[in-house]
Amino acid sequence: MGYVLTANVHLCFLLQLLIVKVIDNEGEHMAQLTIDICEKLKKLGYARSNHVRLYGEQFQLISDPFLHEAGIAVEVVELDGKAPRTVKLPLPVLRMATAKSA
Repeated sequence: MGYVLTANVHLCFLLQLLIVKVIDNEGEHMAQLTIDICEKLKKLGYARSNHVRLYGEQFQLISDPFLHEAGIAVEVVELDGKAPRTVKLPLPVLRMATAKSA
């Protein structure tokens, strides 16, 4: 199971890189911005193997943040051992990652 999740995370990363390569300049800027936000989220603690509380539940992150639908998400498992799932990061968390440093 860990191999499948790792493969999915790598596939998402490769897809993000492909998006940067094939879209126009404006889209390329947006794709790079998404990658930058994901990197900032990792520095804020939303990185693989960390424990976080989202939507009132404790999770262990099993992926780094990635582009998902109209937002950014992470793969998680609940600490009680339930099956892995994808959870979109809440808007306040994304705002923290996009805030300019003072």
